Amino acid sequence: MREHDVELPGEIMTERLVLRRYCLDDAPAYLDVCQRNREHLVPYEAGNPALQVATLEQSMALLRRFDEDWAARRAFFLGVWDRHHLHFVAQIYVGVSSRAPLPLVLEIGYFVDQEHEGKGYVAEATRNVVRVAFDELGADQVRIECNELNSRSRRVAERCGFRTAGLRPRTHPNLPMRDGTPSGDLIYSVTRSEWSRASSHRKA
Repeated sequence: MREHDVELPGEIMTERLVLRRYCLDDAPAYLDVCQRNREHLVPYEAGNPALQVATLEQSMALLRRFDEDWAARRAFFLGVWDRHHLHFVAQIYVGVSSRAPLPLVLEIGYFVDQEHEGKGYVAEATRNVVRVAFDELGADQVRIECNELNSRSRRVAERCGFRTAGLRPRTHPNLPMRDGTPSGDLIYSVTRSEWSRASSHRKA
């Protein structure tokens, strides 16, 4: 796959959700989500750009950056909306870890609006993004990386058929394990063949 071929569809529909590329009209809703989820994101998402959004102008500037990243095929940020009530419920990030002539490896990240936790929205969105990654983009592997103490993110990866593939130890000195040592980041992975086998079992 050539580098310029790596691009997500601008919209993905699921049973309950619409995943779509942001537009500037989303800036007020995005500002609201950033403000309401600041404390929710801090422990595990210290580098999330949403934490830097405190004004409507900053929200618009970040959405413009997302648009530029999308156009340059550097990264793809999708807002996740409840298709029945049009509430913003989550965000999905898709990044390109490696490209042709190497195997095409994509990375997925996500966060959920705290008011919509526990409803399975992120798992539903993630499964559909993985399906698109393999079926439409021709990815060879998809990865998810999350802090080993983040049980919700870990459950999403595991529910979507990912397996643990490694650990980056001691990456979060401010999030200690029970023994006081810094926690690390778990790397989850699913390959095209693993996804295909799991899909066959789901259909059987």
